[in-house]
Parts: sequence; structure tokens; C-alpha cells
Amino acid sequence: MSGGRHFAPLPPGARDLLPPILRSRAGLTRRLLEVFERWGYDAVATPAVEYFHVFARGLTEAERQRCVRFFAPGSAEVVTLRSDVTPQIARLVGQHCRERLDAGECLRLCYAADVIGVPDHVEGAAEEHQVGVELIGDGSPAADAELIALGAEALAAAGVSEVVFDLAHVGVARALLDALGLRDDDRQAVIQRMARKDLAGLAALLEGAGVERGAGEGLLELARLHGPTSTLDRARALPSIERTPAIRDALGELQAVVDALRGLAPEVAARLSVDLGEVRGHDYYSGLRVRAWARGSARPLIRGGRYDALLRRYGVSAPATGLAVHLEALEGLVGADLDAPAPATLVALAADAGAAPRAAADRLARSLRSTGRRAWVEPNLSLETAKRTAARAGADTILRLDRDEVVTRLCLVDAVWVDAAAPVDAERREHEP
Repeated sequence: MSGGRHFAPLPPGARDLLPPILRSRAGLTRRLLEVFERWGYDAVATPAVEYFHVFARGLTEAERQRCVRFFAPGSAEVVTLRSDVTPQIARLVGQHCRERLDAGECLRLCYAADVIGVPDHVEGAAEEHQVGVELIGDGSPAADAELIALGAEALAAAGVSEVVFDLAHVGVARALLDALGLRDDDRQAVIQRMARKDLAGLAALLEGAGVERGAGEGLLELARLHGPTSTLDRARALPSIERTPAIRDALGELQAVVDALRGLAPEVAARLSVDLGEVRGHDYYSGLRVRAWARGSARPLIRGGRYDALLRRYGVSAPATGLAVHLEALEGLVGADLDAPAPATLVALAADAGAAPRAAADRLARSLRSTGRRAWVEPNLSLETAKRTAARAGADTILRLDRDEVVTRLCLVDAVWVDAAAPVDAERREHEP
């Protein structure tokens, strides 16, 4: 900070990633993609920038307002930074993969990408990192079950087990909401209260919006319908649901996914829950909604669902389902030590060392790197500074050269730097780890 003045170096929702977090993120991303690829999903990459009028086809008006937009240099075209990957996948499929779908193929695609948008609340993130999959061309319950089983295996590979998958269906609550004919602001308020399971607030809101008690009772019943998969049986027995064909169909689709998952991955099916009052999320979802939670996580680790109508906005008629793992939430559970970096050696030059010792130090570092260790040279370090530098970088060994090219080796033992041997000649140390 210059002159003692305080300033805000980053805009709201932005953050820097320091080396431990970045190493963890790279390791998590690699593990997730390896699982996806074992299941037959091919990696694709979409651009960070899209034409806004194309990208916006896949968004609601509220989601469009979160887009970071600007004029392309030297052009009157408005472009946007991607705030969601799934519309990009739909556009990519429409551009490049139409023939494969027309031939009857299914597309299994996976990706790792940053998404950027204006934060929707004070503590919201402007940038998130996702690793996800899309299964396009298969409209069966087995496809949805595959993604849930795949998500469970991917999280297990990342070090998180005993995950609960929470299932919902957008057709259930939407059918009742549409029948009430609420204004947009009242509808959004109802959705928020249902999400919080605020039954008293929901009842008061419906009354204030002029909804008759009998007409609103179905929504109040839905807000109570969350729990194990037997909740589906309870829902089917309710009069307000039983007499609504669209809801009966939606419940049947949910039950079919549960049954398919019991055959594919019974241990995952045993950890399913159902929330029939959940209606939040992207407008493009057309059926199943899925979220994955683990103990200790305040946010879902996985979000996804079925979006059969989205591809039509990009000129392709095909069913599709997908999910994304949110790395920020996952990192909060596994920490930064999931993939420890390779062992490291700091090759330090004393302050009075000259050109010849630097050449010897470079040879030492190169030889160490050939064995798989991390190794680098830093000049002009006192012994105490070398110890602090090595500790910060996670090095367990220091090789320190003086002006006569004599090497002193220190090893980290129980958080204490120990002189491992008497000084030795640099050439004899060159090939030692």
C-alpha cells in the first residue's frame, strides 16, 4: 500500500488463489476428470467469451443480468464472459455434433472451466470453478442414474464419501405454481420461502397474494415433502397431487430414476433423499434436479439435472442431462493436502557466492529434478532466510553452496533443520537426492 493509503485491490466476489489452494485445485480437477474419462466422457473446452445474443438463448432474464458484458474491441458486437457452461455445451453440440446425434449416437462430454458473473448477493463469488459432465441423446431414467453414480464415484476419488444425493423434479412445484397464476415477484417470494421450508411465511405470503386457502394447500404440502425416497409414496397419496396429472408423471419419472440407480449402484441409492418443494436453479431444467451434500459442507458439492429442451434453443432436438462439481465447495471439505506436491530441495547460494558456485548450483538442481524432486536455485540467502524460504515452499532439504562451492546439506526433521552431514564437495553431491 503506497503512502499508507488503504485500497480495495479486488472487486467484490473476486479472490486470489495462493499456491496450496492452487495445487489442491489442480489435483482435484485431475482426479475428477480421470473418473469421468473412465466412464467414457470425452473432454471438451469452451471459450471464456461468447457472443451475448447467442449465449443468452440459454439463460433466464435474471441470469442474463448477471453476465459480464462488453463491446468487442473494434466491433459493435456485445460479448460476454461465460457465466454457465451448459448453454455453451448446447451451442457446441449444435455447431459440431449434430450429425452424430442424427446417426443415433449419445454424446458423453466432460469439462473443467471457470465461470464468471456478477455476484447475486454480498458474499457471493464472482468466479467459480466447475468440473462437469453432460450426457446428450439419452432420455432414459438410466442416464440420470448413471450421472448420479458417476458423481458419487468422482467425489469418492476426491476424498469425500458418504455423500447424500438430494433429488427433486421441477415439474412438481411448477405445476402448482403455474395453476396459481402468481405475479413474478410473488412467485419468486414463494420459491424462496419453499426453499427455506418457511411454512408460516409461505402461508402468510399466499394469503397476502389473494390465493384461496384450498388452492395454496398443495404448495404447503410440497414444502413438507422432503426426506427418504419413501417420500414419493407419501406424495402420491395426497389428494392435491393425486388429481394433478403433470405431478403424477413427474413423480413417476423420479421413481424410475431411483429404481434405475438401485440396479446400477445400490450403495448410492441407499443415500438418496427427495425434496419435492425444491424449485430453485436454472430455468432450463426440464425434469430431474440433483444436488449432492456431505457433512460439513454449507453448499452443495454437485448441482445438475435434466434439460431436454435447452438444445432446441441451439437448433438441436435431443434429450440431455448433466452435473457439475463445484470445486470451491469441495475444497472446503478436503483442504489443501489431498495431493501433496513432490518432495522439494532448495538449492541456496550464500550471499558472497560468485558465478562459478551458481553454475554448480544449477547443475545440482537439474540433477535433482531428473529424479522427480522439485528443485530450484535462489541466490544471496542467509542461512535463516534459506530455512524460512524452504519451509514456505514445502521443501524438506536445503543444499547451501558457499563461495568455494562447498555444499552443506540440511534436512527437516520434526520441524527442525538438522545439518545432515559435514560439508562435502559439490561434484560428489551432484547426483545425490
